[in-house]
Amino acid sequence: MSPPASSPLQAEAYALELATKLAEILQLQVTRFYSDYSVLVSAVATGNISTAPGHWMIRPILARIQANSSFQVNKVAHIDRSFNEKHIIKLD
Repeated sequence: MSPPASSPLQAEAYALELATKLAEILQLQVTRFYSDYSVLVSAVATGNISTAPGHWMIRPILARIQANSSFQVNKVAHIDRSFNEKHIIKLD
């Protein structure tokens, strides 16, 4: 359970941290992480949290993400928000 998020950016950072932890626990060999939050993707991809864009509140989360053994900088990608939605499939 993550602490309460004070912003959408922080919530996305917690979600990415959870995804990397799950990938590590499940020992997934090939992982790719996606986010529709471009600020988060660019911050994680820098590899240097002191110069990363984004709000200072996510820097501890970024450090934990980057320290995770399942995380690789080139495996985080940005997707357009329009592709990140629920699709309801009606079965007849």
